Formats: sequence, structure tokens, C-alpha cells
Amino acid sequence: MWHRFFGSSRTGPTLQSLSTTRGSSWEFPLLVNYRFFRRPIRPFGGGGIILGATVDGTTETRIVDLQTGVESFSTGPFRGSVENLEPALVVNGGLEWRNSRFLIRPELRYTRRPAASQNTFLFRAPNQLVVS
Repeated sequence: MWHRFFGSSRTGPTLQSLSTTRGSSWEFPLLVNYRFFRRPIRPFGGGGIILGATVDGTTETRIVDLQTGVESFSTGPFRGSVENLEPALVVNGGLEWRNSRFLIRPELRYTRRPAASQNTFLFRAPNQLVVS
């Protein structure tokens, strides 16, 4: 699943720093679903975990020395993979409609990230609800 993110931070008593990161991320879930009934339109439900994620974006930094007034600007790439975090837990459900050639499957997905508060560079809330 693909997500956009945005974050910023400020620090320092003698230096004023503003860092802004914009980008996107991909998550790689492993889900198990169960389909109820055997009809053309049927409900399904399931769950699983997010095994990993990658992040990609740009970080812009502006630093002002409050004593001298000198400003500096920099822009650089923001990339990474998330492998050593606790897995995020996923619960999903929805309706599945199958005709002879197509499968239409709107879904409601809830994701719980236990380590989200310690993992600020992912810019994710600990609880996320997505309709797709």
C-alpha cells in the first residue's frame, strides 16, 4: 500500500533550524482472508501483519545562526527501509463481487502500529483506518 507523508522539526537555542520532509512510502502486508458464502457478492474478513516498508522523499533544511544572522539552505534525498521494527497488525474486511472476468473488492483496513511513537521518521499514526 502506498502512502504520502509530511513532517517538520525545529531545534536549538542559538541556531534556528527548520527541517521539512515530504515523500511517500510503500508497505508490504501479509494478509489472510476468509470469504463467507458462495454468491456473486459476498463479504470477506481477515488479518495479518505488515512485514516491511520503504520510504522515499526529499528533506529541505533551513538553518539560521541567531547570533550572526547567517542563513543556510540544503536539500537532499530521504530514503530508507524499515526492517527492524515491530510488525504492524492489520485487520480488514469488505465485499467481494466477481463476474466472469473481473473481481471488484472494496475494503476497509485498520492498521495498528505498536512502535509508531518511537518511529517518528515514518510519520505514521499508531492507529490508521483506510478505505480502498
